[in-house]
Amino acid sequence: MIEQNITKLQKILLDRGMTQADLMRAITKKTGFQVGRDRISRIVNGNLKNYTLETAVMIAESLGVGVDAIVELKEIKKSNFVQPHYPKKMGAVDED
Repeated sequence: MIEQNITKLQKILLDRGMTQADLMRAITKKTGFQVGRDRISRIVNGNLKNYTLETAVMIAESLGVGVDAIVELKEIKKSNFVQPHYPKKMGAVDED
């Protein structure tokens, strides 16, 4: 038996009886922007994980939920986090 993981976004759509086409229409109605069918499909199915915050906000707002309700945080790897870079103080000496 093949186990399929369901994304947060898929669960919301299933719970509400919505299709991806319904989501596309909701985004356009709420924001005035159109998100392409292929892009919506890849986001909903979890195949596109690196999309803009703007897109995530549009999807979340169209569903009346917070961004954290749709974003799969467990999929973000530590290597994707930006390490803070603090400038050296004037006159500081490098320690090797």
